[in-house]
Amino acid sequence: MEEEEAKKPDPSPSPEPESKPTPKPPRRSARTLTEDERSRILELAGRKLGTREIARQTGLGRKLVRSVLEEAGKLGPAVPPSPASKLDPFRQAIAERVAKGLTSERILREIQEQGYTGGRTILREHVRSISLQRWHGAPDAGRWMHQTNLTIPVKAKLARSA
Repeated sequence: MEEEEAKKPDPSPSPEPESKPTPKPPRRSARTLTEDERSRILELAGRKLGTREIARQTGLGRKLVRSVLEEAGKLGPAVPPSPASKLDPFRQAIAERVAKGLTSERILREIQEQGYTGGRTILREHVRSISLQRWHGAPDAGRWMHQTNLTIPVKAKLARSA
């Protein structure tokens, strides 16, 4: 009797199978890329979408999307440009004052009168870099510091230590 009960199916309704996400379209190689796909990639790039998002939406590989964008000249720089420094408008004036041999404190006072709002540390580091270039010779000045490792043979027997 117990065996019959164990073999009977469960009268409660079974849960419905979960819906599966739609599969991604198969990836395609560059040789089979159609003009419609190329125009779709360029359209999405025009909407300022990144290569990963374009690849996801089109079902193509990131490298393929990147190569299409490179061919069209639509690929932006990999690294965004660094923001402008507060020193930038004053670099020429600083270089002239360093050439005169003025200290960074004196240079700071003089360029503050011209409107410099930056800090002392960034100015001091910039002055130091200019001074080092003048001392060692900047690569564009035609004077290069040249260091080499020389090996000088010495005729001597090495003794083994115990």
